Amino acid sequence: MSVVADRHRNVSTVQDDEHRRLLQRYVCLCDDTAPGGAITVANPSTGEALRLPPLPMPGAAAHLYNNSSSRKWHQTYSFAYHHGTGRYKVVHVPCHFDRFWQPKIVHVFTLGEASWRDVYTGTDARCSLGSLSLAEVDGTVYWLTEDAGKIMAFDLKHERVTHTEPLAVPAMSSTCRLMKVHGRLAVAVYDDDFATVWVLEDESWSRRYILEVHMQRQREMWMMMQQEKWSMRRDLAGPHLVHGGYLLTLTRESSRRPLVLYRHAISEETRSQDDVVQIRHKDGGEVVSHLMASIYQTFSYIETKESLSVYNAVLTHS
Repeated sequence: MSVVADRHRNVSTVQDDEHRRLLQRYVCLCDDTAPGGAITVANPSTGEALRLPPLPMPGAAAHLYNNSSSRKWHQTYSFAYHHGTGRYKVVHVPCHFDRFWQPKIVHVFTLGEASWRDVYTGTDARCSLGSLSLAEVDGTVYWLTEDAGKIMAFDLKHERVTHTEPLAVPAMSSTCRLMKVHGRLAVAVYDDDFATVWVLEDESWSRRYILEVHMQRQREMWMMMQQEKWSMRRDLAGPHLVHGGYLLTLTRESSRRPLVLYRHAISEETRSQDDVVQIRHKDGGEVVSHLMASIYQTFSYIETKESLSVYNAVLTHS
């Protein structure tokens, strides 16, 4: 099953039995109003919730961030399950303008332990703050850096940081988003008209999907008044982009209208001669759900009755 959710609730599901061993059993929520972002791990099937200890912060940083209403802490966290070890981990990667944390450190919290740990990266590994700048794929957390086309990789089992092969095309981090396609890392590179998705296969990048998009907003100036005219913008859903034989997209007509989730069947008709799937703006797709959300992600999820109480006992007695 795949889920589209905002930070408050699960909104829509799409059935998909592929890669069942990689599906998340818990969800991780981040409260941006708390300094550092307050992290809660929840099991929607049982209604249990586990609040993690606050991310350790210097006093000056906590005071500064406590007086800031514009922080987007959720963009610096990743929640992952490592199938080989059976352990859940929350990874926090300081962003490039966080001067209070060391640039060669990432923070890791393992469910079953009592506190956050600093993991030395050996290089400046700060992330580029932005939507979908972090993604977990098969036991590795990836993130974009400020260096154009550079993607860092954190192995959850051995807790080592490396980097991937450079992107096949020149791109700034501000025009990229990390995606997940059939258990592989992917990068969507945007321009004004198209989003092109490159998938990392056997240590090289392959172009696999092209989505036609439109400029998000057009402004028309009138003689006596100003009006803002919205044109529908189609965007890629992420980080989990492809579910079985479907590619997921999103549209929103305006900030006051619901977000619409679509799925597009991947078929021979959508493939070009070089095996690239192309979704045109005229290809409407099938409506899956409508939702009101400003923060949303798609991810794989399977219902479980696994209790969070064992992890809560560790925190209670620490």
